[in-house]
Formats: sequence, structure tokens, C-alpha cells
Amino acid sequence: TIRRFRLGWAPGRGALYRTLKNRFPPEMLQKVGLILPRRDGSGYKDAFFDRVMFPIADLAGRVIGFGGRILEGQAAKYKNTAETPLFSKRQLLFGLDQAKEAMRARNQAILVEGYMDVIMPHQYGIQNVVAPLGTALTDEQCRMIRQQAAQAIVAFDMDTAGQMATLRGLEKLYDTGCDVRVLQIPDGKDPDEYIREHGVEAFERALNEAIPLIEFKLRNAMVKHEGNTPEAKARALESVARVLADVKDEVLREAYADQVAEKLAGQNPLAKPDMKIAIDRQMNRLLRQG
Repeated sequence: TIRRFRLGWAPGRGALYRTLKNRFPPEMLQKVGLILPRRDGSGYKDAFFDRVMFPIADLAGRVIGFGGRILEGQAAKYKNTAETPLFSKRQLLFGLDQAKEAMRARNQAILVEGYMDVIMPHQYGIQNVVAPLGTALTDEQCRMIRQQAAQAIVAFDMDTAGQMATLRGLEKLYDTGCDVRVLQIPDGKDPDEYIREHGVEAFERALNEAIPLIEFKLRNAMVKHEGNTPEAKARALESVARVLADVKDEVLREAYADQVAEKLAGQNPLAKPDMKIAIDRQMNRLLRQG
């Protein structure tokens, strides 16, 4: 696995620059993000030191940047190469060069958040796994995913403070025509930790239970406004109507509206028609507003 992903170690301060300075001019090393000028103007320092290094490659497998992780200390846990003429985070997916063939063969991409969350499934034979360099997917990343696969299973931590930004990214991916599904790993673990603790078969079972993005958003909307009071029901109806109004397929929208009405009716099945009428009214109002 180390050889396949070309993992390495950046030693103490200055080691990289001392190694490369007789082979490349400092201006070039700075331009590709390997060294930085010292603040006092006394020379250059390494951009990465005392970190495990994860080379980041383009689709053809050419290394164009790095991610580095500290093992101890108070510095930022992860650090990426700054933007360079070669390296633009919004146009990259970590592991895509390794995953592209499996993504095409399975017509499925698995999106995770971290370098190790990519590497661990690959080590156990699940090789259609990639990670954006940040959880808010960009337009460019969405197009790259859709070019490789029709389905994307997202194994992000959806309880983080950045959930709304994450959801907007997933909606962009959904708008490309991708079948987007959300994987909620039991116990809130990340894929790396879950596979090491429970095994790859348990992770594959969890993948099979990933739910469609629309269903995930509807569940969130209803959980957010749980309660049996009229006010709670009204807020839940408003939230689910907003989710459903974004569904372009009318048949799918109606099917989900029927499903939600049944859930909101709860123990009183006679209330389902009224719930459905209320959802339709809210939906139609939002659709008219555009």
C-alpha cells in the first residue's frame, strides 16, 4: 500500500531544500509549493517537515501536489500544497488515478473525506474510492465524478458544522445526473476506523444500505422538527416541501410526498390524505415561486 500510494516522510526543517537546491533553482521549487521564503529574507524553508506525506496525483498519475499529516505536536493536523500553476484543489480528487478503472467498472464512486479513508478500503480491495480535498464538492469535481460513474455513495461526516456546505456540494453532484446516496457509518466512525475495527465485509454491508440523497434530506427535515404539536407538524411540512420542490422528476416527487405524508400521519393513518394535501399545497406554492 505504501508503494502503491507512494507514501513518504518529510524529515526535519530544511532537509528537502538542501537535497534539491543543487538540482533545481529555488524559484521553481517555490512555484510548485515545495519551499517558502523565510520571513527575514535569509533564504528558504521547506513547506512540509515532520509529516507523513501523501502525494496527490492528477488523472494520469502525475504527482502535482502533496498532503502532509503530523503525528504529534500542535500544528494543523493536515496541510496541503498551496495553489500553484499545477495544483488546484477544486479540480482534484485524491486517489482518482488509482480508482478510475474500478469506478468505471462498477459504475460507482465512493466519496470519503480523508487520505486514510481512501487508502484503507483500497488496501482491502474496494478500489473505487476517492476524496475531495475538502468536503464541499466543486463543480469541477462533480463533473470528474460523473465522467467516471453514474452512482456516488458519500461517506462524509454529515453531522459536522459544515453540513450545509457539504449538502450544497452533494446537490451539485445530483444535478449532474448522478445517483447520489448517503452512507451513515454506524457509531459515527470514519471508513478507515470502521474497516479496521469491524472488517471490510461490514463496510460493504453499510455501503449497500446507503440511502438516496433526497431520502436523507427528508429524514433530516423531519427529525429537525419532530413533535406532535400543530406547530411542529407545520414546520416539518414546510421543510419537506422545500426538499421535494427541488426534485425535478414529477413521478419521484409524488412518490416521496406520499411516503412523507404516511410518516407524518404516524399512528393515525386516517390523517395521511390531509398530510398529503398539505404537502402538495406547500410544494406547489414553492414551485410557483420558482
